[in-house]
Amino acid sequence: MTEKTRVTLTLDKSAVDSAKAQGLNLSAIASDAICSAAKRREREAWIAENTPIVAAQDEWLDRNGHPFSGAVAGPFGPVWNG
Repeated sequence: MTEKTRVTLTLDKSAVDSAKAQGLNLSAIASDAICSAAKRREREAWIAENTPIVAAQDEWLDRNGHPFSGAVAGPFGPVWNG
């Protein structure tokens, strides 16, 4: 079980009333939404940070070829060897 902490949220009253009437667990919904938003932001930050690195590696491979292209055999050999 994960550790929990108490927080205060301000939500639209009609949304809360509707959710309660449907028997929805507001804490679980809020927790899932916050986790999803945090993961999305972490992914966006990773992409922003690493895009230049990946682009530089791609440019190097385009100029120099794959360093193991001569050693690759098997079903993926033709893909890497051109």
